[in-house]
Amino acid sequence: MSALSMLHDAVVAAFAAHGNGSPYFTAIDGLALLRSFSERHPNHLIHRPALCIVVQGAKWTTFGERRLHYRTSQAMVVSVEMPGASQVVHGDALDAPYLSAVIELDQAILREVYESMEAPPTPASAEHAAAFVMELNEAILGCAARAVSLLGEPQAIPLLYPGVKRELCYRLLAGPHGGVFARMVVGAERNRRLVEAIHVLRGNFHKQVRVDDLAALAGLSPTAFHRQFKAMTDDTGAVSKADPPDGGAPADAVARNVGGNGRL
Repeated sequence: MSALSMLHDAVVAAFAAHGNGSPYFTAIDGLALLRSFSERHPNHLIHRPALCIVVQGAKWTTFGERRLHYRTSQAMVVSVEMPGASQVVHGDALDAPYLSAVIELDQAILREVYESMEAPPTPASAEHAAAFVMELNEAILGCAARAVSLLGEPQAIPLLYPGVKRELCYRLLAGPHGGVFARMVVGAERNRRLVEAIHVLRGNFHKQVRVDDLAALAGLSPTAFHRQFKAMTDDTGAVSKADPPDGGAPADAVARNVGGNGRL
């Protein structure tokens, strides 16, 4: 049986045991399961760093002006906390509902594995998109399948899940996108400060916010803030369209592409 089939069966079994509620925030910290029997209206979320695995069906997510499409045996990777909107685009109400497993990335374990590697990957540049779609191999799907299967053995979770997380981090760092995951470790502080600036936008939606102040909060020049905001959210319109000559930008214009009150 393929790793994808094992993951599919584990997700179906978990919903059968839990009930119909979706999202299902499981007993494993950082693991959520999703199921949908039809297309839904876009759902606005604050996406945490995670591996969003499509077990069955298809979905899209937008960040700013960029839309990512992903399907069965693919995953959307989110490397920093950022807002986006998602919609299921393929889910059969009868035999093949949309199924997904979302595994939050543990940056402490990611750092530990990165620092233990004999030849760690070179961190990707800041211009690399903070969210992207990747194909999943048997090793990564196998890690996800073992993680979900542990829901049937609650007593085993504290003993076995840390090892699964560690292997998953290794597989991601050693894979073709290892540089992006390495950047999560090396650039964690810079990313955290940029995310804080995005949260200020959302928290001051009806107030005047100076872009210069946001740049200072992120520890960047206004030009660098503009560039790295684009790299993180794939959209500069939220900043450039609302930045008058004196640097005072109305937050409702700036924040319209970084809004949302959900979180996953």
